[in-house]
Amino acid sequence: MAPLTTILATWLSVLLTSAVVTAQELPGRKEEYVHFQMANPEVFHDTGYLPDGVQIRSYIFKDAESEKRYFFSVEEDNTPVSITVTPCSELLEWQLTLLPDEGSGEASGDGLEHFEEQMARLTRPDQSIPLLKSYKGYSRSSYVVHDSPAGDYMLVIKSLGADSAVDIHATTTPYSDQAYPELPSDPRLDITAFQRNTITLGWKSSPSEAMISTQIKYCITANTDKNFETLCGFQSYHSNVPPPALPRDFGFGFEHETEIRERHRQSRRRYKKRQKEIKDNDFRIECIGSKTQHTFTDLLPGKQYFFDLFAVNRVNNYSTSYEGASLKTRERQHHKVVDLKDGKVVRASVRKSNSPKAFRFRTRETVDKLMVTVHPCSSQVYAEIWKENEMIREMEVAGLRNFTLEDATPGVYLVKVSNSRRRSVSFKVSVTTRPSKYPYPRMPADTRVIEYDMLRSCDSVMLAWLGTKEKSHYCFYKREESEERRHQRLNTCHGPAMRKKTEKMYCRHYNTNEGKIVLNEQVTGLSPATTYKFDIYVDSYGAETLPYQSVWVTTKEHCN
Repeated sequence: MAPLTTILATWLSVLLTSAVVTAQELPGRKEEYVHFQMANPEVFHDTGYLPDGVQIRSYIFKDAESEKRYFFSVEEDNTPVSITVTPCSELLEWQLTLLPDEGSGEASGDGLEHFEEQMARLTRPDQSIPLLKSYKGYSRSSYVVHDSPAGDYMLVIKSLGADSAVDIHATTTPYSDQAYPELPSDPRLDITAFQRNTITLGWKSSPSEAMISTQIKYCITANTDKNFETLCGFQSYHSNVPPPALPRDFGFGFEHETEIRERHRQSRRRYKKRQKEIKDNDFRIECIGSKTQHTFTDLLPGKQYFFDLFAVNRVNNYSTSYEGASLKTRERQHHKVVDLKDGKVVRASVRKSNSPKAFRFRTRETVDKLMVTVHPCSSQVYAEIWKENEMIREMEVAGLRNFTLEDATPGVYLVKVSNSRRRSVSFKVSVTTRPSKYPYPRMPADTRVIEYDMLRSCDSVMLAWLGTKEKSHYCFYKREESEERRHQRLNTCHGPAMRKKTEKMYCRHYNTNEGKIVLNEQVTGLSPATTYKFDIYVDSYGAETLPYQSVWVTTKEHCN
């Protein structure tokens, strides 16, 4: 005898069916009952009866006793039937049988005895009943028959992996439903272009576009784990789809139903935990409308990527998968290590997609000070200093910066420079053990150039700036330029050699021993009511020149 709780649950389903469903004259679904089931989802959860023509999501727990049974009623002979099962991420096994319709005549014995016989037929079918279909795998699979006899189909599903969601669609009108988008004759996802960390994929459109106009959209996915055979499989694996919650009115208050509720709560807690764990994984899903080509950018180097495409029916959100593709991105280019000579400056550039540029300097004895200089030309870079596979200093460098290592022991020192921006960044690097070989002028902390507006006239201006800490050589440049361009980023690696000869005014020598001394220079021969940009370049008779900050001045319109 079937358990009392199961008998009562199914008895309620039978009563509901009798109350709502009226006789039908032609094979097909009974819309009134379908609407009733959709408005009352607890009917499905309580009885396992599938609504006609609607995809239902259920949840399978993984253990020996978590075999789930679902039923689908066909009331008339010669009815077309289609039953489709879509696994979500986990390996599922399912079997389908048809329990024959035993008629609605008078039953022998009392009503309860007849009811128990019906329940025994549903829950423990005779082993002699033939198996219509069995399947084990990750893909969507269907059973289709054109002329089904009347009876109850029983679908038995169990998970062979972890707890898993599953989508089930059963219908008696498979030809008119067109529930799932059709695939083209060539369902492959093709790689049409590939460059470093960018890939373009293309595909043929679904024939369903012609049948249901613009009701098809395409969703394409990329991840570094594996190909997925269903869209819900991708979403469940990456925790985009939580386990479905039970309806508020689920069950009849029996003890075993409390255990079911608790298992659903546990599964939702595991889902939230999984969401936190996968934040750093590289997976993407992009729905792109009706386009048949898509480009992924910023892929990680040296990674195996898996790409899947899904045609999605916009009306019901059901999907069909194309054949996936995979590709391994190229490794980052490993540049050779550049050897540095004491006090010599090396210029290089680095892109975001490249590996860090590496520079090597060797000392054969302990030195009091080892000075490393990194000089980004326009944008900041990230620098690291290594010795014998150990990083001893790391920093972000926005302007010229010196790093001094005290009592540096013999060995090989590596300077690695990288860039987190899309655009290439130029920089200079040098290492020295002797202060006399330092290649740059020792600039003051404040590199502004000030103009005394009280001394400004129609043809001259007075400029002032803080001098360097040693005897230096200053060169002055000017050009007519609107102050609107002052926000353009200055390239501090561009010295006087990059300027036009016509922009050069003159050069002067200043001998200062204290960096705070203010230097002045009056610039004459200017035109009235004209805006000039003034630049001052300084070198200390070394290899490198550095600029002060530019200053814009507009001369007076009238001369006194």
